[in-house]
Amino acid sequence: MCMFLPFFELNQSIAESLSSLLRMPDPPQGPHLLRLFTSNSNEQQQAMYIAMYNVTFMTLMVVSLIGLVALYKMLYMFLSPMMWAVLVGTLLFPFKRSITHTTKGMSIPSLFII
Repeated sequence: MCMFLPFFELNQSIAESLSSLLRMPDPPQGPHLLRLFTSNSNEQQQAMYIAMYNVTFMTLMVVSLIGLVALYKMLYMFLSPMMWAVLVGTLLFPFKRSITHTTKGMSIPSLFII
């Protein structure tokens, strides 16, 4: 390399040498696990991909169901009061709305009437 190279060419050669040092090796063709269990035919690889997706889906479903059962067991004590609150609120809301409409939107008098 000549000492009198223009600045641009010097920077370009440094960039090329750095990029060659930092270049990552090419990734292998296909996953390693897939190559262990199948031959190189596309049909077998596609079948293996589908099987892996099915196993992943089923695992996530089982974990989700276990989480839902755990959530139910934690909230079991609170289900009865919450259902009563929904039932009473559903039944009393039309009555409260009619009283509020009768008192012309003043919520304080309708509160004392209820």
